[in-house]
Order: sequence, then C-alpha cells, then structure tokens
Amino acid sequence: MRYLLLVLLFAPALAATTYSVGPGQTYTNINDVPLETIGAGDILEIHWRSTPYAEKFVICAQGTSVNPVIVRGIPNGSTGALPVITGANATTRTALSYWGENRGVIKIGGASVPTDTVPQYITIEYLEVRSAHPSYTFTDDGGTGGIAYATNAAAIYVEKGKHIKIQHCVIHDSGNGLFIGPGGGVGNPDLTEDCYVGYNYVHTNGIVSSAFEHNSYCESAGIVYEYNRYGPTRSGAIGNNLKDRSANSVVRYNWIEAGNRQLDLVEADGSGINTLAGYDSTYVYGNTLIEPDGAGNSQIIHYGGDNGTASTYRKGTLYLYNNTIYSTRSGNTTLVRLSTNSETCDCRNNVIFVSASASNLGLIDDTGTLNYRNCFFKGAPTPSHSGGAMQGTVNNLGGIVTGSDPGWTAVGSQDFSLTSTAACRNAGTTLHASTSAHPLSNEYVKHQQQQARPSDGTLDIGAFEYDNGGAPTAPAAPSSCTATAVSGLSIQVSWSDNSGNETGFKLERDDGSGFVQIQLLAANANSFTDTGLSDSVQYSYRVRATNAVGDSAFSNTASATAAVTVTPPPSSGSGGGGSGGSGGCSTGPGSAWWLLWLLPMVWLRVARREA
Repeated sequence: MRYLLLVLLFAPALAATTYSVGPGQTYTNINDVPLETIGAGDILEIHWRSTPYAEKFVICAQGTSVNPVIVRGIPNGSTGALPVITGANATTRTALSYWGENRGVIKIGGASVPTDTVPQYITIEYLEVRSAHPSYTFTDDGGTGGIAYATNAAAIYVEKGKHIKIQHCVIHDSGNGLFIGPGGGVGNPDLTEDCYVGYNYVHTNGIVSSAFEHNSYCESAGIVYEYNRYGPTRSGAIGNNLKDRSANSVVRYNWIEAGNRQLDLVEADGSGINTLAGYDSTYVYGNTLIEPDGAGNSQIIHYGGDNGTASTYRKGTLYLYNNTIYSTRSGNTTLVRLSTNSETCDCRNNVIFVSASASNLGLIDDTGTLNYRNCFFKGAPTPSHSGGAMQGTVNNLGGIVTGSDPGWTAVGSQDFSLTSTAACRNAGTTLHASTSAHPLSNEYVKHQQQQARPSDGTLDIGAFEYDNGGAPTAPAAPSSCTATAVSGLSIQVSWSDNSGNETGFKLERDDGSGFVQIQLLAANANSFTDTGLSDSVQYSYRVRATNAVGDSAFSNTASATAAVTVTPPPSSGSGGGGSGGSGGCSTGPGSAWWLLWLLPMVWLRVARREA
C-alpha cells in the first residue's frame, strides 16, 4: 500500500469550483447550485440583480486557511449596491436537509445533507441579508411552506464553526441581525472559535418590546469586531446593539449608535467559555459610541454578567481606551455598569461628553472599580447616580481635561475629528501595559472604512487623532501588477503599494465578460490568491487603492490562465521553455505526468499482494 500512498501524496490538487449565480451567469438562482457538494476552495458567487434572492441555505463544509469556502456577493458595477438575500417567502433547496431552518436565512452549522461536520474557514462577504423575523415565512427543504421564523432568528446564523468571517455585509430586518452560538462548548469538538466580524452595517434588528434579541449576539472562543457600523435597533425593540458572551473579545474601531446599550459584554451562557484563558480581559478601543436621547437604558456599556450566577461573570478587566463617547440624553447617562466588585475598568484617553449638565454623567452604576485618567469631560462627572448605595470605587488618576467643547470639527454632522485647537490634542497618556497586543494603530472612517491613525508622538484623547499632514488626498495608484497561475485553479495577484494613506485596495477581475470588483483588501496589502477558477480560462486583474477621499487610478492589467496543474518555469540557465500569461508561468500536466504511468502498476502491485 505504500506505493498507493505515494500516488495520493503527489497527485495534483483537486480543482475548486466557482459557482456563479445571477443574470447571465451559469446559475439563475442560488438553489440551482449543488450546495450539498461545496467544499474547500469553492466560491458561491452571487451577482447583483434588481430583485432580491428569496432563498435560504446552509453552509456545512470545511475549507482551509489557504482554500476557504467563500459565499461572495458581486456588487452592482455602477452603483456598488450589494446583492440582496431575503428570508421573506424564501425557499430552500430540496436536496439539502438541515435542522434549525427557522433560525436564519444563511446558516453556518450542522446538517444531514451535506454530511454533518464542524464548518471551518467559512467567509460570508459583500451581501445584504435580511428578513429572518417571525413576521415572515419560508418554504423548508421538504417543500413545506408557510413556516414562520423563530423569534430569535438571525439574518446570518452561525450555529457552530471555526475561523468564520462575516465581512462587508448589510444585515437587517431580523430578530437578531447576526447570531454566533458557542457550538458544543468547551471540551466539545463543535466549540465555536476564532470569529471575525468586520466592515458590516448592522441595523434595525430586534423584536418589539423584547430585550432578548439584538443587532448582533455572539458567543465564541475568540472574536474581533472592527470597522462595523451599528445603527439603531428596530423601533420599539429593547435589545442591545452589540451583545457579546465571548472569551478574548476585541471591539475596536466601530461606530455604534443607539440600542438599549451600545455594548453589552456579559458572561458565557453555559458553554464553559468562561474557563478559557483570556476570558477575563476585554479590549474596547477606537470606537465611536453614541447614545441618543430616550434610547433605552441610560448605560453605555455593561461589563460582567446578567444571568445571576456571579461565579461565571467576566471578572478581570475591561480595557477602555481612546473611544469617543457622546450622549444627547436630557437626563442621566451612566458610562459603565460593572456587574460586581470583581469587575474592573481601566479607562483612559476617552472623550466622554454629555449634552446635559456635567453632573448628569455617572461613571459607574453601583459596583466594581473604575480607574480613569486623561479623559475629557464637560465638567466634573458624578461617580455614581446610586449615591449612598454605591458599593464600588471610582479613582481619578489625573490628567483629566474639562471644557464645554472637546474640539470636534462638526458635532451636528457627527464629525468627531479634532480641530487644530481642540483641548483633546496631545492630552492623552500611555496605554496600559496589558494592551501591548492591541495597539492603537487605526481609526474608523465613516462609514465602514478605516485608515491608519496619524501619529505625532503624543496621543490625542478620543477615537480620532488630529492630522498635521494637511488636507487629505486620494492615494497613489499601485503599480507592477502581476498575475501568476498556481496549481489548483488559482492565480496569485501581486502589486506594489505606492501610497501611505490608503484604507484598502479594490481588486477587479475580468473573465472575458468585463471587470468586476472581487475583493476589498486591507491597507498595505500587496497580494491576493484568487481561487476556485475555471480550467483553461484566462483571467485579467487590476487593482486600485482607496481611502475616504476616493480611489486612485488603476494599476496596469495583468493576466494569467488558470489550470489544474502548473509547470514551474525552468531555472536560470537550464535552456528554453515557454511562459504563459503575464505571470510567467506555463500550464499543463507538469511533472506529475509519470503518475499516469505509475498508477496502473500500483494497482497491479496492490492486487497481487491482496490475492
């Protein structure tokens, strides 16, 4: 059998597939795609159309770090509008069979068909997903119609999974907008781990008069929220905006407006996640948190627990730094509720501003320890509105700046950047030593964008650093774009980054039907591997840098032809050899040709040994 194992080890990589759905594509509808066969490297590509896709489905598959499973929307080329998937009157592909259909429009989790597994390396991006709400109904995978969604249904429902990315999506009009469950919990291979929530617009979710559904509600062993815009919840709903029960939670560079609370960071709910390292340290920095008048609870942040079992509460420390926090409440506002005296908040370099009188701001609810320094207040805040019932401790460690105006550029239009004369300029202090793995490197750009935080050697107070660099400009165009075919129907695209002020790169691809954007990559990116391509098809690529001002010109165009197996070019001095595409690679069966000769011999050898 060792010969057979050699063949399997050196056989060419299996080809991944791109399933293109939409007008003029291979598939008209999502349910036309064989979703039950999707695997590593496959891409479900959903093109924009003028009417929503009223379809719902499960992703129960395992990708890899190199070849993830991707569900990707292709926006309208002229307007940038995202393809819409709606749960209202949605149908399910009958070849699928999975439980919990009433919990979401897109589910990442278990199924009977395809065979149940723990989904891994799954990305959902560039889609508008909506309407998983009990006021809507759907048709299930058995063809039964008129089924209502559960009250706690979500537009995107992650039942279990590892290395999950939800990015560049619009998520709304549901019970929960995004729900990530803990899977089987600690000690179970189904434990949900390593989730990323980035660049999304999450809004108008929740159930009227209910406090149990939220814009997002997540419990994972490791999660990062960044560059998201959280808008108000559904009118009349009393859930929170971002509710989290995770270990190793990082909430950075987001815009979070309204909700019962902007942040509800509470205990793991029976999953055992509270036993993991990092559960007792939560990092909240670079965010803009806005509390409108009359928007539910007067507390901006809740940290600790809410189920009454204090032994599982977060304990430890909430590191709260360089946030811009603005309340327009006419009455009292409370910065943070610490659930017990075992919870601590290290609060530094935050603008905490109320439109009411300075004393209307209370720093804690009644328990816990809050240490604050180098923050901006309207005037002297009240330690707690609980008065003599306060059991906690509030410590002013100095560096406080007060005044009638933080120095914002235009508060009426929610431009919280600093003017040149702002009192918050150069008034910050160094960060806590425990935040070294979470440096203040970026800042949020309205909306769902980001840029590098300017630096002049001294931190400003708040989420935005004053920029001495003059008027902002669009970034310089990238250059030297190359495309290189890689075995496994993949093409690696590389380019030179010529700008220092980009917030990202927009990569476009042309398969013969015109250029469409396929990726929005982070700042400083200089390469991307495009997977799941079609054999023998030539693809062309171009890239441009972008920031809040606008887009750069495009780079040069580079092309390469995808192939199952690519033969590396001969080394220097080894003689002639062809090159394919602008990437300098030739395609074909390559050096694995001998497998075609060896395979019959292997089977013969195995057959003789087993005779």
